[in-house]
Amino acid sequence: MLHLRNISRGKDVDLERRQIIIRAGKGDKDRVTVVPDSLAQRLAEHRERLRGLHGEDQCGEVPGVWLPESLERKYPKTGQSWEWQWFFPSRQLMKDPRTGLRRRHPDCEKAKCYVWAIWRYIGKV
Repeated sequence: MLHLRNISRGKDVDLERRQIIIRAGKGDKDRVTVVPDSLAQRLAEHRERLRGLHGEDQCGEVPGVWLPESLERKYPKTGQSWEWQWFFPSRQLMKDPRTGLRRRHPDCEKAKCYVWAIWRYIGKV
């Protein structure tokens, strides 16, 4: 089953190829699925809004998104790059319980709309 936590980062949505990479799905494997034509334009518009939000965050010196500890230790600036930003981010900055930093976290409620649209598309195929 497609879970919200598996469609998480900007780098996982490739609209040019019309595909989404589902990370750590069933059996802890990555998989690729198609982006329905009916969603491609909406996702492209959403991605452009995210680029604007990312720019605002960078100007406001927001520390970037949460990364797994080992990745953040090895590549400390990666959480600030566009590719690692949440594809469905929260509108507000929230305190990271691990570090105490105020950063953007994922918004699962926002993602549900897109996930259900994908499921409706899959049901029609």
